[in-house]
Order: sequence, then structure tokens, then C-alpha cells
Amino acid sequence: MKSSSPIITFALTLLLASCNFGNNPEYPDFEFRSDCYVYESEVETESFPFGKVAFIDTCKASGCVKKQLKDVYLLYYDTICVTVYKEHPRININIIEEFIKKYQTDSTRLTGFVKFESSITITVSRLCKDSSDQYHYGKYVDWRDIEYATFSIPYIKTKDSIIKTWYNWGQ
Repeated sequence: MKSSSPIITFALTLLLASCNFGNNPEYPDFEFRSDCYVYESEVETESFPFGKVAFIDTCKASGCVKKQLKDVYLLYYDTICVTVYKEHPRININIIEEFIKKYQTDSTRLTGFVKFESSITITVSRLCKDSSDQYHYGKYVDWRDIEYATFSIPYIKTKDSIIKTWYNWGQ
């Protein structure tokens, strides 16, 4: 009876090599916006005069990543990262830049943007300065969801709500 150990050894070698144990760094900016592990090999980037855009390569991405992040773009603009949903940021870059300038302060920044047919919803994050909060202290945390109607220019703010999912903000 022949031993099947060389075949099993070969199969295990292929399987373990495909797992990339530690050789494929994670992409935390995408992981923050999903329930998936996202690896750099699943992400493509493009450079533009306004900054860098990262998006999921759906040919290389896992099922979880494809499902949750296929229409999500990360716009690296100056020192911030804005998550843009549904459309590539270059389509709405002028509008996004306006919101970045409007909401950029020492302690706030635009972190989310989605354009619908008749509205725009943005997310503004705020720097947590509460030193008793060991997890959030010194990090930007989603603070406000703001909706604008797009039927006129300038856009009209129609909704402004505080996000209390991650942090119990005071008014």
C-alpha cells in the first residue's frame, strides 16, 4: 500500500501558502466602515490632483468585503479620509471639497458623504477630548449626520442629528 503523505503534504503546503499568514497587511480605514477583515491586496488606489482614492478590487476581494464595500470609496484629501458611498468621488469632488472646508476645524472633520437623487447626507466626526474615555480619547468619532436638499443652490440643510451610537455626546 502506497503512502499518501506526499500528496497530503503538497496539498497542505498549497493551502497554507494561500492564506498569506501575516504577509498581507490589513487596511484599517476600510475595516472601520465594515464588519470584514480587509487586506491591502483587495484594495486598488488612484491618484488625482485632489488626492488619493481607494476602492475595493471586486476581482480580488473576499465575499464579505465585496458585499459590504463594493460601492465604497475612501477619499484621502489633505490629512483626512472621507468615506464616499455609491459614486466615485471625482464625480462630486467640488461638492465634497465645499463640505470639507465648511466642516474642517481643529476638532471636527467631514468623514462621510453620500449623494442621492434629491439630497446629500454627510457625516461629521469630532475629536474626543474626554481623557476618561480610554477607547475614544484622541480619536475622531462620528458625531453628526446632516442632510441637505439639493433642489436649490446653496443646498438647504433639512436634518441635523447627533450620533450617539459610539459615544454619548453632549449638546
